[in-house]
Amino acid sequence: MKETTDPGAFELEFIDCECPYCHANLSFVGMQSGTVQQCPQCSESVVVSSPGETVGKRLPLPVPASGLTLRALRDGDDEELVELMVDPDSFSYLHWLPHGEEEVRDWLNREKVIRLGHPGRSLALGVELAAGGKLIGVVSLYFTDGENRQAGFSMMIGNAFRRKGYGLEAVRATLGFCFQGIHLHRVVANNDSRNQAAVGLLDKAGMRCEAEFVKDQSVKGEWVNTVWHAMLGEEFKG
Repeated sequence: MKETTDPGAFELEFIDCECPYCHANLSFVGMQSGTVQQCPQCSESVVVSSPGETVGKRLPLPVPASGLTLRALRDGDDEELVELMVDPDSFSYLHWLPHGEEEVRDWLNREKVIRLGHPGRSLALGVELAAGGKLIGVVSLYFTDGENRQAGFSMMIGNAFRRKGYGLEAVRATLGFCFQGIHLHRVVANNDSRNQAAVGLLDKAGMRCEAEFVKDQSVKGEWVNTVWHAMLGEEFKG
């Protein structure tokens, strides 16, 4: 193996910036520019600045869309979340959200504190109608790699608000947040193959159907297929 004599061959470029929340001085590796990282001082989620910028960015929330808004969960969402999540028809194919009033309230207390970028944590966003401000669904976003460049998401729209175009707008808003807001490389979503409405929704949003895993999940004692969709940042059209 040829040895290098270049003293700078293994030097890393760093980005120094200020946390937009606690104003601590932060330093990140250059390749983390534009990604979401955790501030080691206050634990908030920070979008690392670009070279030449001196202050990191807050997560670009809320996300406006046609007829609705994606926003962080907050105090006061309890009643509408309970209304959504205790409806058994909302969970025909979903298993990632809590059931029962106490579980919902405990879940809200955890998820209203944004910790995207923390290992093992997801970001839950409420889907709110632009007219009237009613909460009609939830999007859960989570990183799938160690560099915070790739993510997956799941979505639930309340049964009374389906087939009205809100699901499609929520998916498009989620993709916009991922690619334009936090500069991801790739986003994926998966569905139980029996949920043809969700599969068709992702198709309509422009995501590629990449695979169908045959009988890879056991749901209520039945082996079911999982359909995977994906989109690259270079494929996204805002």
